[in-house]
Amino acid sequence: LAIVHRPPQSLVRFLYVGQGDATLISNGDGDHAMFDVGPPHAGVHIAQRLKLSGVSQLEWVAISHLHPDHYGGLVGLLSEIKVKRVIFHGRSPHALKAQALPTSKSTWTQITDLLRARGIPLVTARTRVHDWGDLKLNWLLTQPAQDLGENDSSIALLVSGQTQRILLSGDLERAGEARLRDAWQLEGFD
Repeated sequence: LAIVHRPPQSLVRFLYVGQGDATLISNGDGDHAMFDVGPPHAGVHIAQRLKLSGVSQLEWVAISHLHPDHYGGLVGLLSEIKVKRVIFHGRSPHALKAQALPTSKSTWTQITDLLRARGIPLVTARTRVHDWGDLKLNWLLTQPAQDLGENDSSIALLVSGQTQRILLSGDLERAGEARLRDAWQLEGFD
């Protein structure tokens, strides 16, 4: 009988949620986070997948933008997984129409009420680079202008490991891609 202990490793996993996005990020220190959590029906499914993978807590969940196919899964996820904080672009929900999918009762206001009731901080993303375990996180496109459409207001996150980089960028369209190109050049990325 051999007992093999594998140390945690950095991984980025794209979870299938149908319409929308959900990405699990794990660092080499055994911490986990998510970038987007899919539509409302996906939350419990994501929580079950995380639990099967040994994940019971998320350090943070970043919501790229305020469309329900990116944040709606929070309700189901929070029912089974501890989340320390939620990060978003910081735009006032009053600047947006309360958007809900036709089959969903989850609006951003309902999500923020749930976070407040559970004592989970909702924080605005800030442009910065920092180490998170053995990964480097570069938060891009934070705090969008109020005149941009919601897709173009998506925050972007560049996750860099030792040999690979992955860009998570919500649903950027033409104006958002131009913002990303400008930020990319400003940071001096190749």
